[in-house]
Amino acid sequence: MRIRRRYHFEGTPGVYEPDPPGVITVLYEFDTEDEMNESGLLRDPRRTTCFMSSGRYYVGGHFEEGEDCRK
Repeated sequence: MRIRRRYHFEGTPGVYEPDPPGVITVLYEFDTEDEMNESGLLRDPRRTTCFMSSGRYYVGGHFEEGEDCRK
């Protein structure tokens, strides 16, 4: 598991609200489905997305800054 991208989501006017202050969006990348499942992130209520692309697995969510997001 590795962090693919970490950013403050600015939102999409009329579609998605921006991240509130202190919250960041984190996108994790996994090499295998098993690795993704073992991380526990799929059961995390802060998760907002998961998908597969080009043979890699991704889980994204809104997490507090400075927090260990792998709980």
